Amino acid sequence: MPRHLRPSTERPPRPVVSTALPDHLVATPLAKGLRRLGVGTVPFSIASLAVLVALSVFVVSSPSSIPGLGVPDQLASVDHDEETAVTAPPTRGDKRATSTTATPTSAPVVTVPPTTTSSPRPRRTTTTTPRAPTTTERTVAEGNLVSLPVSVRPVRCEDFKLQPEAQAAFDADRAGRSGLDGDGDGLACEQLPGRTANQLPELASRRIPTATFLKRPPTRLFGVHTPNAPFANSELEAFSTAAGKSPNTALLFQNLSQEFPESAVATSWRRGMMPMVSFEPIIQNSTEGQPTLADLADGSWDEYFTRWATSAKAFNHPIALRFGHEMNGNWYPWSDGRFGNAPGDFVDAWRHIHDLFTAAGADNVIWVWSINRIDNLPDKTIDRVYPGDQYVDWVGMSGYLREVTDGVTPDFDFTFGATLEAIEELAPSKLVMLTEVGAGTTETHRVAWLRSFFQGLLDHPEIIGFNWFNDFKNGGDWRIQYSAATSEAFAAGVADSRFGDIAPRLPA
Repeated sequence: MPRHLRPSTERPPRPVVSTALPDHLVATPLAKGLRRLGVGTVPFSIASLAVLVALSVFVVSSPSSIPGLGVPDQLASVDHDEETAVTAPPTRGDKRATSTTATPTSAPVVTVPPTTTSSPRPRRTTTTTPRAPTTTERTVAEGNLVSLPVSVRPVRCEDFKLQPEAQAAFDADRAGRSGLDGDGDGLACEQLPGRTANQLPELASRRIPTATFLKRPPTRLFGVHTPNAPFANSELEAFSTAAGKSPNTALLFQNLSQEFPESAVATSWRRGMMPMVSFEPIIQNSTEGQPTLADLADGSWDEYFTRWATSAKAFNHPIALRFGHEMNGNWYPWSDGRFGNAPGDFVDAWRHIHDLFTAAGADNVIWVWSINRIDNLPDKTIDRVYPGDQYVDWVGMSGYLREVTDGVTPDFDFTFGATLEAIEELAPSKLVMLTEVGAGTTETHRVAWLRSFFQGLLDHPEIIGFNWFNDFKNGGDWRIQYSAATSEAFAAGVADSRFGDIAPRLPA
C-alpha cells in the first residue's frame, strides 16, 4: 500500500464518507438507498466502466446482433442474379497489349436513402420467414468474388449497327459502359456509321491507290501508332496538331484471337491513312501456351489464315501486313530459334502463309518483313530469317532512341546505320519502311535526334517513310507532345512537301 494511504499507528483510521451525492440529498430516503448500493464509490465506478467497455466490444464485433445495424453494405452492389467479370488486357514485356478490356454492361446500382435533418423515426420491424442462402450468396458471404459465375457479357461496339445507338447506350451509363469510348473523348464507337458529329468521309469519296501503285508510293509515308488508332479521334487530332500535319499511315496491332479487322482498315482509309496491320501470331490470354512457328507452317492454322485472306481480298483496298515483326530478336513467342521454334521455322511459316494469301487472290496485301535494329542484339545476322525477295514487298525496321551514353552523338546513323547496311547487303532491290520509330530520352537528345532523323530520311532514298510510336512505353513518354521543343522539331521535319496525302479527297 502506498505510504500516504497506510493507517496511522497513533490513532485509528477515520471512516471515509462518500461525497458523490449532493449534501442536501444525504438525508433523503433515495440517497440512503443509493448509498447502500454503493453508488458514488470508487468500486462502483470501476464496475460501471467495465460494463460499458464490454458492451462496446460486443457492438463492434457483432453489428448484426444489434437491431437496426445489420451487416455493412459492402456487397450491396452485387446483383445475385447477374454477375459480371472484367477481363484485364494481357501484359507482354516491352510492347503494346493488343487485347481490348471488356467492360461490365452496367455499373452496380446502390440505393442511398435521402438525407434528412429531422430526428430519425423508429423503424418498424417485420417478421419474415427465413430462407436458405443461394449458392451465389454463400459464395459472396465467403468473400470469394473471383469465382462468381459470368452470365452476362459486356456490351461491345459490335453489338450496335449505328453509332447513335451506341452513343445512347453509353450516355445512359457512362461509368458502366466506358469501354465503348476507348479514348475518353465522349464519343462512343466512333468507327460505326451514322454519326452526325465528326462524320468521316466514305471510302468512295477518296482516291485510294492500288496496291501495285502503292508498293512504290508517290509520297513519303508518314505514319503513327496511338493506343486506340484509328478510331480515337482525340488521339489522332492531338498528334496531328502537334505535328502540324495529318498522318497518311496508321499502325495497328492484332493477333490470332481476332478476325480480319475490317472496321479498323476501313476507318483508316476513310481518314486518308493506309492501314499497316502488325500481325502478332499469338493467342490472346492463352493459358495453354502459344502456337509455334511450326504449327503455322504445317497447316494447323490454314483455315484461319484463308478466312483472313479472303476477307482482305473482299475489302479490295491496299493493306500493309507486317507479320511476326522483330522475329530476329529474342523476346517474342515467334522469335526464330527461341521458345520452341527451331532455326528456319520463321521462314517456313512466312512462306506458307504467303502462299495461302496468293491462293485466295489477296493481291491487295503488301507484305512487310520487319526486323529489329541489329546493333544491340547478340545475333546480328538477318539472312537466317529472310523469306526471299519473291515473298517480300517492303523491308521494315524498328528503331528507337533509348539510352545515350556519354560521348555518343544521338543521330540517325547511331540508331539505323548498322541495320541499313545489313539490309542493303541482303535485299538491295527492296524499299525500306521504318515501321516503328520513337525517341524517349531527354528533351535535348530528342530534339537533336529528330533533326538528324529527318535529314537521314532524305539522305536515304530507299526509305519510303516511317511510323511514329506515339504512346507510352516502358514507363516513358514517346509522344511528340512530350514538350513544345519536341513537337516543333517533329513538325519542322514533316513540313517537307514530300510527306503528302496518300488518299486525297475527290472533288464533291
